[in-house]
Amino acid sequence: MAKLTNLPTELLEQIYHSLGSIDDVLHLGRACKATHNVLDNDKTWLEIMRSVIYRSPAHRFDVQLCKILELHRDLVQHFKSGGAALPVSRLQKCILDQSYLNDNVPIEAAISDEDVYDILARWQGLRVLQDIFLTRELEAEDYLSVVPEGDADDFIQDFTDLLNGDADTPKQPPFRASSATKEYRTLNADQTARFHAAITSLWVLSEIRWVLALFQTPSNFLLPLLILRKCKEHIERQTHIPLLDELDRLSIHKFLYHHLLPLHSRALTDQTSSELPLTFPSDLQESHNHGARLLQTFLLAGQTYLQPPDIIELAVRNKLMLRRPYPMMHPPPSTHQYWHPFNPSHITYPQNHPLVPAAGAPIPFRNALLANINIVMRGLVPLRDLQDEWLRERVLGQFYVRARRDRKDIEGSFKRPWKKEVRWGIWWWANSEEKARAKMERWRRV
Repeated sequence: MAKLTNLPTELLEQIYHSLGSIDDVLHLGRACKATHNVLDNDKTWLEIMRSVIYRSPAHRFDVQLCKILELHRDLVQHFKSGGAALPVSRLQKCILDQSYLNDNVPIEAAISDEDVYDILARWQGLRVLQDIFLTRELEAEDYLSVVPEGDADDFIQDFTDLLNGDADTPKQPPFRASSATKEYRTLNADQTARFHAAITSLWVLSEIRWVLALFQTPSNFLLPLLILRKCKEHIERQTHIPLLDELDRLSIHKFLYHHLLPLHSRALTDQTSSELPLTFPSDLQESHNHGARLLQTFLLAGQTYLQPPDIIELAVRNKLMLRRPYPMMHPPPSTHQYWHPFNPSHITYPQNHPLVPAAGAPIPFRNALLANINIVMRGLVPLRDLQDEWLRERVLGQFYVRARRDRKDIEGSFKRPWKKEVRWGIWWWANSEEKARAKMERWRRV
């Protein structure tokens, strides 16, 4: 009887090329000496990984993410070397004309050797978020979102409850709040692929928003809005399973920016105003309305400036700050420069500004950003989580494509079960497009 180990090397290579994920390649390589020897050749190993990455649904956003991250590094280097503010007229050349969003690129041109290594590191590194996610079941009070009509006292109390709730949770993982979710302990291969694809798709969108924030934009914002719309259309084209992918993205957005970011924001508190909007006062009760507005601005700005690796870094720093001798673990200046590298000008703040270390001291800042934050602090404009609204609209829009027309509106039926029951457990109860649609149809009958 023929054995796998008796096959010639060429056939074993073809088997590797047909595997569905990076983990499958690594697992088969560890199976025996014969399969391991196939991966010993660096060129063969790279070609196998390139082929698997190119075909795997889990990595359908990774190639574009590599290119956008390259643009991120170029922009940081531009400002680090003393470059001037970039005019909005260069946006189209920087993004649309450089194949950053081009899906129809040959595999050899699309994924360089360096990109393969980056994607492999990203595949392993983002597992940290998966491990954090599986540590405990998240409930409604574990999320903090910006609500336009919300009260400052209620928002501060919700933030305090979030921090205290995490401290009170049993430390022996995994913690599950109900018997219905006690078996939700691991993610299988398909669920892991969905988790990774949802993170990288949001990462691509956040990177585009970050790039747009660095250009001098005219008052009408037409070109940036056009580019952002094209980026959203690109993500829609890459959607693998319409409703399920949109639910996954909404769940990951909630996990990253409504749970992890506020929970581990302590490392960014009480910094100078040059770090705004990525800081806020730690004593929110003392600063009250100002503190609540700064925290809300921080949470919304974090969706643009803080990417998944930054969230992981904040989580690590926050954990260290909670241990003796309770050190302050602010990110270094190089990290802040990577977040917002624009060369600032020097301006003077009013004496009563809550983050000014000395009255009238010159503090580096961007004039346009100062004006915007001043408007926000005075409450002249409502703060809205537009990305959360867009993701929610995408979910409802995909559901309506094949929804039954003889039942009540899903929009009114979606909020409660999503918030109370299924937001955290989506990776298990929605294992397919059909199950997700059936679940949402049942909500309409309640």
